[in-house]
Amino acid sequence: MDYDLRSQKGGFKWNIHDWSDLLGLAYEYGWEPEHKAEYYLGNNYQIISAVDAANLADALGKLLPDLSTYDLNEYEEMDGIGFFKKNIFDLYDNTKDIPDIPEESTNEIFSKLSPTWQNGDNREAMQHFSSINYIEKIEDFIQYCSQGEFQIG
Repeated sequence: MDYDLRSQKGGFKWNIHDWSDLLGLAYEYGWEPEHKAEYYLGNNYQIISAVDAANLADALGKLLPDLSTYDLNEYEEMDGIGFFKKNIFDLYDNTKDIPDIPEESTNEIFSKLSPTWQNGDNREAMQHFSSINYIEKIEDFIQYCSQGEFQIG
């Protein structure tokens, strides 16, 4: 399923996974949507207001610098085993089964990851969007959002 965005100024297209990941990242970077999440994930020609689109563009603008410097391997290097490359709860059913990691290392890792975990694990989305092609597409989408309201269809 694709999201075909339409306005008087033209159209824009995102696939289902990219659209939801992009909105999630925008939210983490300060976007305050006017509606509940379900509103943005439907394909019912719902209107995104000019104000909502501008706020989305602002949040994505804050995201861009982090995408250009993002390195998923940063977390892999901290513990030496790639342990935090995936969400810890995907790997272990019970926290007592987590292997011992030196206390300093654990605290350092959790202090960096806890904001991400509170809002959902965005590391794979960050890695996905950090390619030059996606960065350019997001830049184009920021321009698109800056032009005013659009429909999701």
